[in-house]
Amino acid sequence: MKATLLLLFLLTVPVFLYIACNPCGCPPVTDPFYEINELRVTPYGDKNIPVDEGVPVNVDTMNLSYILFSRCMAYQPTISSAFMSGAYACSCADCGYKGLKYQLISITVTSDSAYSSTLPANTSLNNIFLVKKWNYYDGRSNATLDTIARKINEGYYAGSSLILYATKKPTASRTHRFKLRLAFANGSVIETTTKSITWF
Repeated sequence: MKATLLLLFLLTVPVFLYIACNPCGCPPVTDPFYEINELRVTPYGDKNIPVDEGVPVNVDTMNLSYILFSRCMAYQPTISSAFMSGAYACSCADCGYKGLKYQLISITVTSDSAYSSTLPANTSLNNIFLVKKWNYYDGRSNATLDTIARKINEGYYAGSSLILYATKKPTASRTHRFKLRLAFANGSVIETTTKSITWF
């Protein structure tokens, strides 16, 4: 009889512990981080005029609209991670809720052509391009790329968007292929390059 009661006790204790520690019945999150794994860019001019490859454009500024794609990252759960704080009561954590797995170290814009006499090809154009918008609900006109790198580390989520605009027209070559480069703390790099744009 004692053996039966002991067995019953051992079988029910984990259930009570699970209910006590997980009152909402949330499934365990085994991939709480994001990793950005792809960039896509769409260039456009004033008033959302699209910029097509090979067609010269005469616009006041060049806008580069990026979508940052990501995937969730799994990790090995620890004992402490199994006991969530009561602050999460009845609010299940989503995949990637802890943000980026590896910190974003830098965002850099370059061109394959000289932008001006002091900005040769393949040098940073971060002083030329500013951020018009970061994500759909977070307009940050005139923010620098360094500022947005910090914001991405603080609150990245899947499907993020980033829109840059040029504060000056090029004065050297008029034809450019703009590259955006994201460098991460683990040494990985994600890049994307526009098609050839002739901008007057």
